[in-house]
Parts: sequence; C-alpha cells; structure tokens
Amino acid sequence: HDYLRETLVDVSLIQDNEDSDLFLKKNIGKRMDGLSGGQFQRLALARMLHENKLMIVMDEPTSAMDSKTERKIFKAIKRLSSNCIVLLVSHSEQAEEIATNVVKIVPKNNTQNHLNQSE
Repeated sequence: HDYLRETLVDVSLIQDNEDSDLFLKKNIGKRMDGLSGGQFQRLALARMLHENKLMIVMDEPTSAMDSKTERKIFKAIKRLSSNCIVLLVSHSEQAEEIATNVVKIVPKNNTQNHLNQSE
C-alpha cells in the first residue's frame, strides 16, 4: 500500500500529504471517467511501474503532460524501473536524460550518427 501511494506521488497524481485511497475512490470509476487525459496517462504509468515487470515498453508516455510534470515523470520512470529493461519511444529530449542508450531514427539522407551511446 505504501509503495502504491509513493508511486502515485511520483507520477504527480497525488501530493505527499494526500490519501491515495481517497483519490482512487473519488476519481476512478469503472471507466475511469473522472480523470483528464494527462491524469489517465499518469495512472497507466503508475500501474505499469507498480507491477515490477522485467521489461516495459512505452510509446510517448508523457505526450499529454506539461514539461514540468514530464521531467518529474521521467525521473520516476528511471528510479522505479531500475531493475528492468525499459524501451521508451519519445520525441522529448528530456527522455534522453534518463537513458542509458539512445537510438535516434533519422532520415536516410541525414549524415548524423544513427546510434549514440550515453554513459
């Protein structure tokens, strides 16, 4: 229960002093119609990160978020997924900050490196 609460805080769904059970009861019905697009996206991330998977694949996980929330989410993804492989597809440059390896797809006629290794 504490881990779920921490995960909800990490993905900016609740504040440090809020009750996670109250948030879940108040905002999430059977169809999750009490959530905005960004909240729905953050809840999906929280559920995924809470499950401790061996591999996580994410496609634009922060597309419905502002840059401040996006930065916080990427930090949470890095911290909460430290024991698994994460394949993250994103147009956001902030995603590179948490990456171990970065693969950039560029047009065929572009002369830039196609593979950048980060330390």
